[in-house]
Amino acid sequence: TQGDQTRYKPYSIYSHPDDPTITFCVKLVHGGFASTYFADAPLGDEVRMRGPLGQFTLDDDLDHHILLATGTGVAPMHSIIKEALQSDQNAVELFHGIPTQDDLIDETTFQELDNTHGGFSYTPVFSREDSGHEGYVQDHAPIQDNTAYYLCGLKAFVEETTSYLTENQVSEALINRERFS
Repeated sequence: TQGDQTRYKPYSIYSHPDDPTITFCVKLVHGGFASTYFADAPLGDEVRMRGPLGQFTLDDDLDHHILLATGTGVAPMHSIIKEALQSDQNAVELFHGIPTQDDLIDETTFQELDNTHGGFSYTPVFSREDSGHEGYVQDHAPIQDNTAYYLCGLKAFVEETTSYLTENQVSEALINRERFS
C-alpha cells in the first residue's frame, strides 16, 4: 500500500520452506509500484502479503530435473534446487539466462553448489555478451527422457520454451511453468 493505493504484485519466494526467513528476489523497476517501495522501505517496515499461491514445486516422481530461468525467474529455482538436493538420487541442471555478467543473480551460491554437489550443475547463459555460453537459455536445454522441466521467466520465454520442448517430444505433463509479465 502506498498512500491510499493497494496493489497486489506476485513475487516468487527465493528461500526454502526450511529457511528461518522469507526471501524474495525483486528486480528494481524505476517507477515500478512495488519494486521502488521495497527499495525505499526502511528495514523493519511491515508488509502485508497473501499466499503463498501457485503450484511451482519439485516433481517428486522423477529424479532428473532441468531448470530453465531468465532474469529473476531464477528465484523459485533456488528453493526447488535445495529441495531436490536433499536426496542423493536427484540430478539437477540449472540454466540461467541473463543479458550480461552484470545481471547474474546469486551466482556465488549456484557456483558453490556446482562445485560441491555432484548432482548439480549450473550454466549461466548470456544473451548480450560472449562469456562462455551465449545465446538464449532455451537453446541450451537438453532434451532427455524421464526428466522434469521447470520454466520461469517472462511470458514469451515460457511459451516459446514450452513449444520447443513439446516439439521435441517432451510431454506437457513434464513441463512445470511459472511466468510473469
